[in-house]
Amino acid sequence: MVIFFILLIVGVYSFLFSEYRSTSVFENEKSDISIVEDKNTEEKDTVKKVDKKESEVIAGFVEWTGTDPYPALDWKNTKPELKTAVLDFEEKWGSKLSVRQAYRPEGYVNHIRSVWEIWRYINGKEFKSGYNCKDFNHINPNDVGTLSKTQKDFINKEAKRHSFTTGDTPPACMSDHALGIAVDITPPIDSKEYKKWIETANSVGLCHNIAGDEPHLGLTKYLPEGTDCSVY
Repeated sequence: MVIFFILLIVGVYSFLFSEYRSTSVFENEKSDISIVEDKNTEEKDTVKKVDKKESEVIAGFVEWTGTDPYPALDWKNTKPELKTAVLDFEEKWGSKLSVRQAYRPEGYVNHIRSVWEIWRYINGKEFKSGYNCKDFNHINPNDVGTLSKTQKDFINKEAKRHSFTTGDTPPACMSDHALGIAVDITPPIDSKEYKKWIETANSVGLCHNIAGDEPHLGLTKYLPEGTDCSVY
């Protein structure tokens, strides 16, 4: 009888000890899994940091994620007189006008200006000229520094997309399009027709005041007094 009780006690003790060991091992395994998951999370975070778009680390670059104003045509955010003047222009001109752009959001204006300045800088060209650039905060070459090949390719692609690679006319630093007082209309190719086109635009209150920017016309009444509206 005594032997039976001794064997029973030994059996119970052995069972409890084995359960304790199993629980400890399971907890350790869970702990190990947690550590691995934490390490994986850290690795994923590191990958995310490395995978950031090259554009995000180019000093002075202004990203634009909205809709491109061209070829869309936004009259809603322009002065009412602008569309009226364009319709009057078309009637006086005697044929259909090709209106390319009216309103441009300020964010888009800042975007294309930043692309133009950085593209000009990395190609060794002057980058501070342009319309309405007095007191404008231009890019700082020291901040831009030396770009990687990927970054240069990105800027060159953006410059090409905005047609900067085929002309020297800089985008405005502060655009009349963002104020809702300007429109871009495709002008005639012939020089005599082009002069007549500008004169007709002037007669309905539209001002051609930016040299080299052939399509650009602004509302004369909203421009500084004395602005030359017959710039060819």
